[in-house]
Amino acid sequence: MVPFWRGSARSFGISIGLSWKSELGTQTDKYVGDYRIQQRAITVRPTTLSRGRMLAEKLAQIEEFLAGKGIALQVKRQPPLNDNEIAKAEKILGHPMPGDLREIYLGFANGFCVDWDDVRSAEGGFARFSLASIEAFMQGVLEFREETRDYYENAENYFDRPEEARLVLRRMLNWGVLWAVGDGDCVCIDLESGAVVFHEREWSFHKTYINGYLIAPNFNSLIEDWGNVCFLFFVGCPGWCPSLGGSAVPNYDGQKYNMVKEEKQQRRAPNRR
Repeated sequence: MVPFWRGSARSFGISIGLSWKSELGTQTDKYVGDYRIQQRAITVRPTTLSRGRMLAEKLAQIEEFLAGKGIALQVKRQPPLNDNEIAKAEKILGHPMPGDLREIYLGFANGFCVDWDDVRSAEGGFARFSLASIEAFMQGVLEFREETRDYYENAENYFDRPEEARLVLRRMLNWGVLWAVGDGDCVCIDLESGAVVFHEREWSFHKTYINGYLIAPNFNSLIEDWGNVCFLFFVGCPGWCPSLGGSAVPNYDGQKYNMVKEEKQQRRAPNRR
């Protein structure tokens, strides 16, 4: 039995010499500070790219919510891709990218990073959420696929129960790494179904071969649900390793910085007077 996905978080900050890399450009525009001003200054592409607009609106909502608590939201992003650039990536991928992820790359940014720290609260709280540039994302896809294919084709050399392992590996061939979480574990997106799943590096060490715990049905749901708690890092958040056979779907309702819950509380407050 062998570990899977030798990549690390560092891998996603490195550009590689794929044939289309130079055509995507290397200029990075950084947008930090007042996001409401930024989104007016940088146009989000129209109508068909609604998910890019939804993300921009979600970040503006988070910024306003956190500002009310004296917390500064920071957003850094690269200029969005154009249709030709995303088509080149999809050609290498072998099929279209999940629609919501595709629209974010086209309508919002070719990679972004969101973070904040609550340094004023004794209990604290922080967020780190990002999407790699298409160059780094495709690097992760190709590396993960190459490694998984080797295990699939030579399963007898690696697994006690090769046919059972192939059932898992066949699904993994369609995964792309969204971000690494340490020790070889990572959050992936199923490039066919669009589901966001947790990849456990040592899945083959368990008595029953289980991998690909569902985190969210799609990338848009991940942003919407996690964004409602301002992408807070918490025990059980996206990327937290679930127990064997357990659930990787986070419990957002009980978390701090819950915009939906606080809005409901504010609506009820006048009725109590």
